[in-house]
Amino acid sequence: MEFSGRFFLAAIEEDNTQRALFRVRPLLSEEGGIPPEDIDTLGDEGFLRVVPDRAEQHSFKERMRELGHLCLIDLRSVPAEISKVRNNKNYSPSAGEVNRYVIYSDAIRELSEAEIYEVVAEGRAAQPDTVNYYLRKGGHIQGPFDAGSAEPAAPLSCIAPDNSRLFCVTMPDGREKLYYWPAPLMSVKTADDNPAQGNTTEPEKPAETEKPADERTEVQASVPSVQTKITDEVPAPQMSAKDKILELQAAISPLLDVKDEEPAAEAPAAEPQPAHKAAKLSGAPIRVSGHKPAVARRDTLSLSSVVDREVRRSGRPQEPSVSLNNSHDLHPVENPAEQFKQALRRLWNGSESRKQALDSILSMDGAAQALCEQLSDEGSKAMQAVVHQQLNELEAERLALVMELDRLQHNRADMLKEALSLGGRQAEELEHKKQALSEATELMRVQCVQLDEQRAALIKEMKALSSGGCYAAPGFGDECSFEKASKLVAQAFGGAGFAVSKVDASSLLIMAMSFPQVAFEGDDIGDERLAAHLLCRALGAAMVECSAGEEPVILTGGDAPVFALYQGKPDFSRKDSAVYSRLIVVDSYALPRVQVRPAPGFRMEMALRTGTCIRKESVCRAIREAYREIPADALSLLAAAETALKRRLPLSLKRDVLNYLSPAQTLLEGGIASALDYAFAGFIIPFAKRQGMDMNVLRGLCAAMPLSSSLL
Repeated sequence: MEFSGRFFLAAIEEDNTQRALFRVRPLLSEEGGIPPEDIDTLGDEGFLRVVPDRAEQHSFKERMRELGHLCLIDLRSVPAEISKVRNNKNYSPSAGEVNRYVIYSDAIRELSEAEIYEVVAEGRAAQPDTVNYYLRKGGHIQGPFDAGSAEPAAPLSCIAPDNSRLFCVTMPDGREKLYYWPAPLMSVKTADDNPAQGNTTEPEKPAETEKPADERTEVQASVPSVQTKITDEVPAPQMSAKDKILELQAAISPLLDVKDEEPAAEAPAAEPQPAHKAAKLSGAPIRVSGHKPAVARRDTLSLSSVVDREVRRSGRPQEPSVSLNNSHDLHPVENPAEQFKQALRRLWNGSESRKQALDSILSMDGAAQALCEQLSDEGSKAMQAVVHQQLNELEAERLALVMELDRLQHNRADMLKEALSLGGRQAEELEHKKQALSEATELMRVQCVQLDEQRAALIKEMKALSSGGCYAAPGFGDECSFEKASKLVAQAFGGAGFAVSKVDASSLLIMAMSFPQVAFEGDDIGDERLAAHLLCRALGAAMVECSAGEEPVILTGGDAPVFALYQGKPDFSRKDSAVYSRLIVVDSYALPRVQVRPAPGFRMEMALRTGTCIRKESVCRAIREAYREIPADALSLLAAAETALKRRLPLSLKRDVLNYLSPAQTLLEGGIASALDYAFAGFIIPFAKRQGMDMNVLRGLCAAMPLSSSLL
């Protein structure tokens, strides 16, 4: 955050009264609000530690406490090369010092040195922290008022709610306050600061010197007999009063019988004429009449007397040396616009005449466009009125929202307190329920342990009382999907060092859950026994080892799978439906057969840990739901294999193959192609080997089956 040359409103607090430690947090700059990311750069809580300057070592604590809750951070006059904000060498959040930076106390100023006002809502009991404040009533903000006496501190003025110098500030304690900072102090300049800008009035230009006339106006000795015609094409010269008098005197002199021996005196030089031309005359041309009015003798009438007499005769002033012919009468001219209005009113009274008037007006060039423009202007005015009304409505809604927001903020503390209280009660209730459930769970666990011990004791007693046989008790499993169970099997076999893929594990799981016996076939009998144990441990199944001639006894209760491990040829004379599956290690007659091969290298992890105990029914249900009709091409391939072997396959074998392919084509990656490969490897090829059939006839059919091809 940049501090150099800036001015801030800040909150100040004494966070450690015993050691007299103070810190400040910037709230507002003269440019506007401070972004949250700038506050985050200051440290954990956004404060700066205040350290005393050398000049106020003894008065530091007293002055800081006198500042109140707000202060100013003034770094405007500090040179850029001098830093008043530095890293805190004692910064250690673990030791309680969370202020990453320090600021020297000489940069901390009183709030009264700046024109900053807090805006307080009417009806609030809160005392403003500024010297003067503004009072807000809804959207009406008025002030300033003195914080001590609540009396006007200056002539009252109003502030618009959307004033750009109104700032909402979040205080360190989470409260929100509104401040009015009229203008940045550094931007206010007087006329003395910039004399060149103090007076914007342009200096007066010196008056132009009048140039003397190049020619003098000579007085004519007589009035010409030829009539002079004044037209619009000849501009009338503008004369001064002196020139007009001279011209009038020259025109009247012949009428006064001036003697020839008296030379006409030269008229004085005419005044300089303006550079611009006079306006053209309009109307009927005025002709000079040859009529000479009767005049008195020069020795008895003066010039002024003659002028007065002519004025009285004509009734109104005339142009000098000009008299109007009596044949040209002047008539008053009426305003054409007024005449048109009167005529239009008379025409508008009749429907037919109104139509004729409109047709006549519209037939004029440009009349329709002019009327459209006029109507558009009227429509714009109406639209402006509508927009103005809408703006008034929006302003009323905005003020209502401001008042509602003020009410919600007023009640926010109470609502938060109530919510915290309710949350505390609910948390306490949940804690009681959690404790009760924990106690019940512990009690049930103890009971389960006791029941397991009792069951084990009963099984031991039954074995002691019976002459022979083996017993198995299924456990209680959890719901488990087919994908999870297959993953558990793959992890158990792979961790022990077997070369088992995910597809291999899925096929093994289908065979173990769907058929009464499964035989493991490997290069060593130890690997076969290890595979049997791994399958039981992966599924959390119970397993009992039986010798030749023994039949396992499956106890009631539990829902987890149970497996019986035989070594040698088992006796299947007794068919107990309670036996879920039998693992046959060495028996060339048992189908299906699962190939187990060790992976190359040495593996340290044996993965013989007990896995998750699953419910057998959950896996069997997933297998049943995956049953689909076998494609005709797959059935044709199986028929071709039977034909190639040149022997009818047993119906029991065919049924087992179809029962395997129906769910396997859905559950195995690779679909029906992978299912056919495992069906040939697990059922058809072992049967053909047992019967001593020629395996070469199946090579062509199993060319696309990698597992089956490896067995041929």
